[in-house]
Amino acid sequence: MPRERRSLNPNLITAPSSDGGKWAVQNWQNIAFATQEDWDKAVCIFEDRINFRYMNVSREIDSNGKFSGFSVMALSCMLIETLAQFYDGLENSNDARFPCGHPMNNSDFFSQFLTSKSFVLSRYFNDQQARIFYQDIRCGLLHACETGGKSKIKLRDGENLFRQTGGALTVYRKQFVKVLADELNTYCSHLRANDSREELRPNFRNKMNYICGLPEFEQ
Repeated sequence: MPRERRSLNPNLITAPSSDGGKWAVQNWQNIAFATQEDWDKAVCIFEDRINFRYMNVSREIDSNGKFSGFSVMALSCMLIETLAQFYDGLENSNDARFPCGHPMNNSDFFSQFLTSKSFVLSRYFNDQQARIFYQDIRCGLLHACETGGKSKIKLRDGENLFRQTGGALTVYRKQFVKVLADELNTYCSHLRANDSREELRPNFRNKMNYICGLPEFEQ
């Protein structure tokens, strides 16, 4: 049974605005999605929300010292899951389904994003590496507050995103944040230009509608 959508105050702030103001639920509700200007505004709201919640915070933490890998990667894992939900138009990760309609577990959902659904991250991960990352980095940090197995987080190693040794990854968080920013920017570019997957814009609208308490967008 579908969940009942939240009813939100139109004046509720969804994100600070990069121009110094604030975006409210009503700003999203008032978009007609009829012109390029409408889409530019919609993507701007999304960008500001993501940047102020994740990217700006991650950069601020990162600038305060070299012993911030756990915090930076925890935020990165949260952003990966957020983007995965936007790409598929889901209320949350538990709603993920295989094409046949069967429920998809969180490991499959996360790994699918890293290996195929993402635009930039998919260039770096195979299925085994994605599942190690999910289990040792994502689940380790978010459930046990430390990396799992023999996986590690380190500062940097040139342009390497990670190195695999057997069943473990050493993730280099400086490069990881850079690649994750590239993923976000690429997604926003495709949303503005409407030059990628046909489901990208409808799924984006549906996810933001959930956040803002609006009915599901009918494609």
